Amino acid sequence: MDSYEHMVDIIIAILVIFLFPLLYFGQKQETLIQSVVTEETRAFVDDIRSKGYVSKEMYDAYLEELSLTDQLYEIEIEHRQCLHEPEYRFRNAQEIIDHQNSSYTGSNIYNYRSVSTQVPAVSDPVNTGHLNTETNESVLASAVSTPASPSHIHTEACYGGHRHLGEEGLYFTHTHMHTSSCIMFNQYVSMDYTCRMCGHEGNQGIYRSYWNTTLQEDVPIFYDTTLICTNCRSTSVIAGESYVSYGYSCGYNKDVDGDDYYDKTGITQEEHYVMTSPQNIKTRATYTSGCYSYHNAVFMPTEQRYGLPYYKRSDIREFFNKGISNYCAIPMVYEFGVGIQDYYADYRITYTARLVNGQVEFHYSGTNISSYYSPAFPSVIDFATAKSLITVGGFEWFVNQHSSLDIDTWNYDDEASQFYNTLVLCNHTNANTWVLTCGLPQSEHLNCSQKVVSIVPTHPNQMVYTNDPLITTVRATYEDGSTKVVACTTAFSTASPGQNKTATLVYSFTLSGSTYTKSCNITVNVILRSRTCSNGHTYNMREDGSDPGCPYCKAWLRTLEVVEPSTGSITIFKGTTLSENGVTLLATYFDGRKEYLYNGYVDNLDKQYIGSQSVTISYKGKYVYLTVITRRNLKLCPTCRRYYELYPDGSDPGCPYCLARTPIFTGNVLEYYDKRYTKDIVKELFEGSGTYNFTDRDYLLVTAKDKKGGWGKRLMSYIYGNHGDSLIQTIYGGYIREDGNYIRKK
Repeated sequence: MDSYEHMVDIIIAILVIFLFPLLYFGQKQETLIQSVVTEETRAFVDDIRSKGYVSKEMYDAYLEELSLTDQLYEIEIEHRQCLHEPEYRFRNAQEIIDHQNSSYTGSNIYNYRSVSTQVPAVSDPVNTGHLNTETNESVLASAVSTPASPSHIHTEACYGGHRHLGEEGLYFTHTHMHTSSCIMFNQYVSMDYTCRMCGHEGNQGIYRSYWNTTLQEDVPIFYDTTLICTNCRSTSVIAGESYVSYGYSCGYNKDVDGDDYYDKTGITQEEHYVMTSPQNIKTRATYTSGCYSYHNAVFMPTEQRYGLPYYKRSDIREFFNKGISNYCAIPMVYEFGVGIQDYYADYRITYTARLVNGQVEFHYSGTNISSYYSPAFPSVIDFATAKSLITVGGFEWFVNQHSSLDIDTWNYDDEASQFYNTLVLCNHTNANTWVLTCGLPQSEHLNCSQKVVSIVPTHPNQMVYTNDPLITTVRATYEDGSTKVVACTTAFSTASPGQNKTATLVYSFTLSGSTYTKSCNITVNVILRSRTCSNGHTYNMREDGSDPGCPYCKAWLRTLEVVEPSTGSITIFKGTTLSENGVTLLATYFDGRKEYLYNGYVDNLDKQYIGSQSVTISYKGKYVYLTVITRRNLKLCPTCRRYYELYPDGSDPGCPYCLARTPIFTGNVLEYYDKRYTKDIVKELFEGSGTYNFTDRDYLLVTAKDKKGGWGKRLMSYIYGNHGDSLIQTIYGGYIREDGNYIRKK
């Protein structure tokens, strides 16, 4: 045991004596090698920093210097480059859309317009006029008859025999011949027509003119050949015969051809004219109307001469021209004389009017020689036309007899004096009266209380339902002035409705075995019976009395509502209509009928406006409201095959999804390091261009370390095991061209 321990001690002593010097010298050698590696590495790095590049030759020279240390090294080169780049990023689609919207400069204006519809017009007017509330029986029961007029005087019309012809004071027959002073002052042209629409026949004036006395020509007042039907106002008419009517300033106008229009009568002959008043008479007239003659008892106006009444010859002529037979009395004595100035007439001719067998004659009654007057018995016409009643010889004889005197300048025709009473021609002395002159007796059988002269309807305007009877009563006026309400007959039918129809009422009566009739017209409105529905609408029944149903409930809406969309809001694309987007309305009528409306309604949607709008929808007078959000139209991108919105005016802003793929500068500059290592550098040196370039301010770091260490390091490893890292290791670096002035020491 002791010997073993001595052995161990001896071994340890040997190790101490020989091993530690070896270890010391091994470490010293590694320290020298470390210095060489460090020096060479620094020289290599500084050379690169100075030149700004490393070549294959420089790298080989560095390795060769390291190999002199008889060690195998692991070289690590790190190239760290500081880079500055602008910062970019990708925008999302929403950012691009917002940018596009903010960049839009086009228009997007909402145009409001009012919208309205009318309640459907129902052509079923119910006549609200007053219907007949009486009957023939009720009218006759309450009718009051009136007695004969107390001033009634029986005339020929009151009897069944002879009836005096004519009517007192109504017509006069005149004779007149137009002269140059009778100016044709007016012309009127009219034309018959037949309406093509309603068949109405009428007559319409198309031309009117007057005679201008200054211009001496016919001047039109109006001229219009457009014929218009007075019944239905249609201009589609067939022109017929035209008529021309003329008028004269003298007032004497005559219908020669019997067409109810005055004609040209000319100035070549005397015509007969029917006038309505004797005061209008300007020439001779009969003053007779049937059995009556007109009498005037007024004398000619007289003047005083020498205290005696006298008449101018012109007045006498006018008096007789009117016709002596028309007067009840005339002057009896007519004296015509030639006198000496300031003396009473020395030479006179006197005529006396006499009534012989009912005819007026004039007889000479003077005291002078009969050869000086002519004729002895002048007729009324001779007297009135102022034929000479004194011969020329008689006048000359008178002048010769008084040649010494101053003969008055007025001639024998100037005046006539009246010295005596008037001559009564008839027993009727009242002025301006009609006298029965036919001489025929009236009939002895009075029937003026049964003879109807006129009838007037008691109900001239009537309104009845279809098939209801009319009131046909009239008030009849009899010849004696009495009146009575009687019932008439009519052929008018109320089976069909109509407005302003004419019904003729006929009343028949018998006199002396003969039947006579009188008729009059009434205006009838025949209307349909009416009914009021449960909704309060009044409407007409059919002509047969059946109920057609309320036309108002069939046509009028009770409610209108939007059923699609049910939310009251819808989103649509620009340019589309509500119906194209499925907007559906439900119309409920008064009769309960429901109608879904997919179109046909009216709205005020602005299809070109982008945004939200409140839309009014109307149908048959009802209104509903809908919120509409209008979106912009879409376009399919041919690149990314995605849809995107166009601008409100339809222009294309570009696909936002494609634009999102393009980076944008953020405004920031990024600073980062790009590192390259030995593998990349050596590859460029030996497989590439043979030179690896650096950029100014790049950082270069070179590390050199042995792979297995010196023998001292290995010895220590054997003694102590793994002793850690290599003792030979150099790390050196710097920025390119920072100083670059290192010179290797020799």
